[in-house]
Amino acid sequence: MQEAVIPSQPQTLAPAVRFGLAAAVALVLTAVVATATSASHTAVRKMSAQLQDTTRHVTLPAVEIVGRRELAIAAPAAGIRSAAAASTGCQQPS
Repeated sequence: MQEAVIPSQPQTLAPAVRFGLAAAVALVLTAVVATATSASHTAVRKMSAQLQDTTRHVTLPAVEIVGRRELAIAAPAAGIRSAAAASTGCQQPS
């Protein structure tokens, strides 16, 4: 004859074990945050030292003016679209 399989109920952990697990998780998280903070401060100190050591001069290329935009003073408002175009200075295609 086959034996009946009785599903076992999950057992609760003792309060001391739960407290120990919570303390261990908190300790690990604290260590991770402390390590990340230290690494971040070290990186900032190294980069600021590098930036202060050398002065960098950048020469930008000359800018060529290709055209000038005409100022739209008064355009007939033939609708919302032309009024918006007049206020932004955009020219409508003819």
